[in-house]
Amino acid sequence: MANQSQRSTAKKWYKKWWGIVVIICFLPFFATWYAWAKSSWSKGVKIAITVASGLFLIIVIATSPSQTVTPPSSSSNQPSQSASQPTKTSTPQTSTPQPKPKYEGKIVSYSPVNPATLRFVAQVTNTGDVEGKFKCTVRGKDASSTYSGFDFFEDEGGTLKPGEVRTFNGVITIKKEGAAYVTDVSISC
Repeated sequence: MANQSQRSTAKKWYKKWWGIVVIICFLPFFATWYAWAKSSWSKGVKIAITVASGLFLIIVIATSPSQTVTPPSSSSNQPSQSASQPTKTSTPQTSTPQPKPKYEGKIVSYSPVNPATLRFVAQVTNTGDVEGKFKCTVRGKDASSTYSGFDFFEDEGGTLKPGEVRTFNGVITIKKEGAAYVTDVSISC
């Protein structure tokens, strides 16, 4: 008798923690199953849930990145050569790497604007052989990294020629309103 009352008070699998994890992973399938098998909803609601689940799956499949696999060419696809014809050997073409601009950045100064914002002045130098536009990350933090923040900055003043230096100002938001505690500000480009 106690065993029967214990069964009636036991939670269904879809109400247990591990069941909820399974439900989240298979939400469209679960929603459809639950609507038709376990609910007393009207037929119109059940159909609407089924259609919505199907549309959700279509959207997920349509927006997932596709990977195209190109099979390597095999020798069976090439015409066979007779022994009297010389075999052509192709030398692999090596492309000359294009020179890229290189940048070095340094923080000239920084100061808190308000409890959550830090203003800085930075200099970026093109140390490469070609001109280009820089993209840098500026990070600020205290010694314990309790208060930290970062932001990305891109060159908006045209291209930077080799050897040219550009100075720019910016602000970064420091979490927990700790701008006054920041002791280390760095830039990487």
